[in-house]
Order: sequence, then C-alpha cells, then structure tokens
Amino acid sequence: MDYDGFLLHIKKYFNIIRICDYKNEKGVCLLRHDVDHDIDMAIEMGKIENNLGIHSTFFMLHTSEYYGEKDFINKCKVLTNLGHEVGLHNNILTFCLENKKLPISIFRREIRYLRGNGIRIYGTSSHGDALCRKLDFRNYEIFKGCVPKYKKNKMEQIDNIKLHSINLLDYGLYEAYFLQRDYYLSDSGKGKWHFWIDEDDEWNGRIRDKEDVDFYKFIKDLKGDSVIQVATHPKYWRDNI
Repeated sequence: MDYDGFLLHIKKYFNIIRICDYKNEKGVCLLRHDVDHDIDMAIEMGKIENNLGIHSTFFMLHTSEYYGEKDFINKCKVLTNLGHEVGLHNNILTFCLENKKLPISIFRREIRYLRGNGIRIYGTSSHGDALCRKLDFRNYEIFKGCVPKYKKNKMEQIDNIKLHSINLLDYGLYEAYFLQRDYYLSDSGKGKWHFWIDEDDEWNGRIRDKEDVDFYKFIKDLKGDSVIQVATHPKYWRDNI
C-alpha cells in the first residue's frame, strides 16, 4: 500500500487530526503512529503527511534503542515543527516488572525528560510488549480508570506492583486507548490490518488481503460520522514510502 494513497483515501472520507486536538467531534480519524523501532521512517511519514496538509500523532517508545540518543530530541522537534504531536509510547509496567522499579518513578522520569527538553506531550499510548501477552496485562493498567474491557475482574496488582495508581489527569495527559471511538484499526499484525469495534473492545476481524484492498473498502463503507482511530507502525512502511 502506497503511503500517499493510504492517507488520501482516509482523507476522502474523514477529517484526519492529531489526537490532542480531538474534541469528541464526529467524522474524524485519529491517526497515530507507535514508533517501536524506526524513528527515521516516522519522520519520513511525517513529511509526507505535512505535504498533504495532514497532521497526526507519533508516540515514542522509551525502551527502544533510538530513545535518548543524542539526536533523539532534535528528531522529535522535527516532527513537532512539521505540525505533528509527539507523545509517550508507554512500556512502563513491562520495564518495571523486568527491572524491579516503581512505575511512578519511571513515569515521572520520562515525563520530565520529554517536557524538560521542550517536547510538549499531551498523551500516551500503551505498548503491546511480549511480556504483556505472557502475563496477560496491558501497560496502561498502571493508570487509574484504565481497565481492559475484555477482563471480567479488575487486576489490582501484578508481581507486587500496584496497578491503577497513577492519575493521568494530574499530568494533563490522555491514554489513546481510552478515547471515545467507534472503530480502532491497527497494522500491528506485521502489516496485516486488525480492527476492533469500540462497544466491547474485542477482536472482531482481520483484513486478510495482501494488497490491503480490504482496508480501502473498510474505510469507504464506514459511516461518515464515525470516529476512527488508526494506528500504524513505521517499520511496516519502509517499502511503501
């Protein structure tokens, strides 16, 4: 799928906006990028978007190799100067379980680091680490009110780490997974699209066509007053820029 065509197709049916600009309006696409590995590819995507008059949100993974390198902050500022939003891709609970740290200390450290270097972050998105699948948790469970809808019972702690202990509102932040939406689409299946319906947050289907033709049809067939959140991972777009 050509990235320009991907953007223009969404733009034909929805108003693409940064997540921080979302005010519960209808007919919008909250376009986000979870930058697990390739920040340089993220910048290339950001340039293409800016050329098309589109601005979106890029979440930086604090446990990645690129995070904290000498040119990292400058690369974040390239994106913000292009009009994009930069946020935190949250892998804090995983990091704390592996390193015997307290979530609040790591969370505050990352917020201070980004904001202290001039990056005005407004939100987080939870990273789906392999340990999450192994132990059945989500990184956003460190935040108050962030409980997976698929779980019948709220998990209070994991490996002596208290969950739901950090209030995002105290830091002026949102969690992307808990914004109002009708549909959520992600290319997290190694470039194959998944989609969820907000009513139950359950996995409802996979767009299987290798040419991603079904993605175009899915977007076209949605009601124009829907709110959709689309998540990409820059590493899957290296051959389509």
